[in-house]
Amino acid sequence: MEVPEIRITEPQFVERGEPVMLQCNATGEFYAPEEMDWFRNGQKLVSDVSKGLKISKQFSIPKKRFTSVLVIERAEMTDDGTYVCRSSNTQITSTKVLVLNGNQLQYINNSNCAFTERISVLFKRLKMHFNITKTYTS
Repeated sequence: MEVPEIRITEPQFVERGEPVMLQCNATGEFYAPEEMDWFRNGQKLVSDVSKGLKISKQFSIPKKRFTSVLVIERAEMTDDGTYVCRSSNTQITSTKVLVLNGNQLQYINNSNCAFTERISVLFKRLKMHFNITKTYTS
């Protein structure tokens, strides 16, 4: 007998304009979940090819597994957030997607100052999304 579980892709850090792919797998004790839904920041997501958002679903009877893959073709800053995967048997899991603005992260003449600025921007974004409370300084 297999214990029901649900798993999702680890948090992702992507550059604006790059693709995002999240995968969620849910198993059931006696049978696979019948359905799976995706949410971003509390809002239900549905496939919308015109917006570059695709949700695919696969069902495996022998493995009692339901798999869903969410793909965003070109990440925008508005795609930042917490993504939740919920199966029909009420299993829930979540992950974070952090979209980095390439303009803020460019190196300027490969100088240490630009590298420090890049790290500073990253830590500010990480602190905001993951509630990091300790600040490291050099």
